[in-house]
Amino acid sequence: MPILTAEDHDNFIRNGVLILRGLVPKDICETATAKLDEVAVKGVKPGDDIGSHPEVKALITDKVKQVLDEILGDELKKEDYGNPFSLMTPPQENLKEVSLAPDATGLHVDDDDPTVTPTGWCLRLVIFPRKVIPGGGGFIYSPGSHIRYMTQLMQSPNDAKSREIAQTLASPICEFTCEAGDTVIMSSILAHSGSKNWTNPLARHFVGITPGSQRSLVSNKALDELSTIEKVNSLQYYKERIGLNMPFPEIGDPELVDPVLANGWQPDGGISSFEMIRSSGINHCFVLSPDKPKKIRRFIAKDWYDFKEKEPIKLKRASDTIQIEQYGSTSRLCVSSREKKISDLYQTAFNRELCDWEYLGKVKAQAAATFRWSIWGSRSSNGFVLLYSDGTVLRRRLDPSVPGKQNSWAQLIKSRDNKIAWAGDGRQIMGMMIHSVRGESLFALVMDLQDGEKTSAHYILSGGDGCMYEDKEALPLVLADGSPVLQVSVYMRGKSYWLITYLKETADGNRLFWGTIDWDNPMVTPINNSQDLEAAFKQVGLR
Repeated sequence: MPILTAEDHDNFIRNGVLILRGLVPKDICETATAKLDEVAVKGVKPGDDIGSHPEVKALITDKVKQVLDEILGDELKKEDYGNPFSLMTPPQENLKEVSLAPDATGLHVDDDDPTVTPTGWCLRLVIFPRKVIPGGGGFIYSPGSHIRYMTQLMQSPNDAKSREIAQTLASPICEFTCEAGDTVIMSSILAHSGSKNWTNPLARHFVGITPGSQRSLVSNKALDELSTIEKVNSLQYYKERIGLNMPFPEIGDPELVDPVLANGWQPDGGISSFEMIRSSGINHCFVLSPDKPKKIRRFIAKDWYDFKEKEPIKLKRASDTIQIEQYGSTSRLCVSSREKKISDLYQTAFNRELCDWEYLGKVKAQAAATFRWSIWGSRSSNGFVLLYSDGTVLRRRLDPSVPGKQNSWAQLIKSRDNKIAWAGDGRQIMGMMIHSVRGESLFALVMDLQDGEKTSAHYILSGGDGCMYEDKEALPLVLADGSPVLQVSVYMRGKSYWLITYLKETADGNRLFWGTIDWDNPMVTPINNSQDLEAAFKQVGLR
């Protein structure tokens, strides 16, 4: 007999959150709460598996597992959901008699690099084993925000972690209060937050299960055959069954687009280096041309062929490579000169046109890139990081002024920190980038390595720390026919899947091509026509 009704499934799809009252019996909650209080008094150490205590694990009843099964569907449900995790909110020192309005300043979506289609976990079930009163550390959430985030990510894949975006997309705001045993189920990109416990002298506990999916939630099944979690993450379902207007990008006329995809794109003057970024529904292409090495040329297009040139970005010196990293409302630009062995850093914020850049400073390096991690992605580099090389070794530089959290680019540039991130293999490092492959658990370092007169892309997958690659072997990242590529740039991501742009040498110089990388079998698959591009769009959530 199903536990969830058709209305429950529909509410979860539309709201990204489902509340189930009394799912777990109160006697099980009381026993679990006693154990959680006991553990809290003793203190919790990193790595402690609180969910392994039988009293806590007992909260994951057969009914809880059945609810997860019903949402995930037969193909995605688990034989074993594993041990739960637990979080506690202690009471504040100065309790208040009257509850304040919910504090929404901490609203966010999880994952360092959220995507339209989940790349790590896809939903979370949270049990509250103790009553939660208003102002008592309740769960704060915004119903329907998962759809607003998906539409935002479709237009600006790197905007989701902007605090300003979070506040804009997260409305209305709700505070979850409950009796013991009440449960919340949430989408992976629902805007939510914890809150301080101002009114309850007892700690607020929650115990959660976060199922992941071994495969992408993208499916070729008919819409009505999708499981509930697949519908929650299907843009076509929202368009066709709920009637929402989703901002799908327009590729353009295939007769005009297909030749560009098949033969590559090249502006007058050629390309020595580039970046391609999607922002506010616009494709922004930044180009260094051999004949204009002191300017970054800017091209924009809404489609995939009709690029219009805009005012260029003036540089401090003639340069060979560029790398742009976007995170939230801020973008950072590294421009490197191999001859001078200098990399200049620039930054822009709240700039939709991506045209006005502030100069931050320079470092001695022939190639450089920036990235940022939480402690989940890299314990060694919690915060933003500069990766650079002055030859054959890749180093990373942190801001040492804020232990455990790097926040100042000025301090970072002045820093003498130069810990080795990759020991190298004797080849010159001509360029690099890092991006997530799967949630916060797997990253790929992609470098252009020079061997004699030949330069080509190579990759290393992280294992345990996204910023430290030690002496791992760099493997060739090539096309299926073995042809080399250069300057791989991530346009959008799916689960273990990148939609990319890259350079390939042709008879008339470097040309820009589109392709994909399936990290289960790492190689570059070229996109030769509009149909290929449509298929890639589906994998990353643009269809």
